[in-house]
Amino acid sequence: MRAAVVLLAALVASCCVAVTLGLVCQPDACSKQICDYSITPETCQGEFDPRGSACSCCPFCTTLLGEGDSCLESYFVGPTPPKSKCSPGLTCQVDRDVPVCANIIRQRMRAAVVLLAALVASCCVAVTLGLVCLPDACSKQICDYSITPETCQGEFDPKGSSCRCCPFCTKLLAKGANCGLTRIRGPSPPASKCSPGLTCQLVDGAYVCA
Repeated sequence: MRAAVVLLAALVASCCVAVTLGLVCQPDACSKQICDYSITPETCQGEFDPRGSACSCCPFCTTLLGEGDSCLESYFVGPTPPKSKCSPGLTCQVDRDVPVCANIIRQRMRAAVVLLAALVASCCVAVTLGLVCLPDACSKQICDYSITPETCQGEFDPKGSSCRCCPFCTKLLAKGANCGLTRIRGPSPPASKCSPGLTCQLVDGAYVCA
């Protein structure tokens, strides 16, 4: 019962506030407004609406804002329509904590250009570092053919180098050996790794084969 009374009181208070602020248009709302009939399509330097004021009573002129203009007034919804708004094609967006009129399409195009440039740059870096193997990658590598199964004191792979071009010898680390360098991923395979049955683990602040 008490909860119902509190809820009813809250609803009544909300209605009173709404009526006071003009959020609710009563039947005689227009009779209480003083309209400015000097606002006409000819005098309005923006968007004219013959019934654009609160409760659709009076003529109203809305200033159309350009790109980059502050749209703080139109950003917040109040009892009366805002006196200004962003021009067609622009939307009110928060930029550096300030609402401004922005061109969404232009912003998206700029973002797309930046993303494309980043992708192109990434591809160039990847090719330069050998992260991407081009068809002629092996023709540009100088292989050390002295690396053979007989000379390799570890694990031999006839095509174990970057881009699978040259013979490669991987040193096998024993238990307790430092394996920190094997955790660094680069364009070429690591020169060493833990022996079979061991993994590179962090022990007492250092990576060792365990």
